[in-house]
Amino acid sequence: MTALLAARPRKPISLTALIDVVFILLMFFMLTSSFTTRHETRLHTATAAAGDSTPAEPLLLALSPAGEWLRLPGLETADSQWLQGQPGDSAILVYPQAATQVQTIVSQMHELQQMGFAKVNLGDALEP
Repeated sequence: MTALLAARPRKPISLTALIDVVFILLMFFMLTSSFTTRHETRLHTATAAAGDSTPAEPLLLALSPAGEWLRLPGLETADSQWLQGQPGDSAILVYPQAATQVQTIVSQMHELQQMGFAKVNLGDALEP
């Protein structure tokens, strides 16, 4: 009976399986992480002061899913030189085209604000 109760020798814990699991987890987190820069931007809300005259017509821009600016209503390309030629106090209304990602919209609006446009606002998405 004492032979049945005798302690069995313990096997050492193999670290190979543990290292494999840690490596798989490391690969998973590396592949699912994002290294892009995220921007945030403030939207201009239209408020009129008591002494303001009639504001100028805003610039209407469409934003393609690729991040290109297009002038409305004709959807002509609006390159950076054209945008820099516009007055800095111009109000800009951005109309993203369908399937434009939110981060693209925010990044491009942030870029407009970096160019000196203080009055940037977001319109409804354009249907295809």
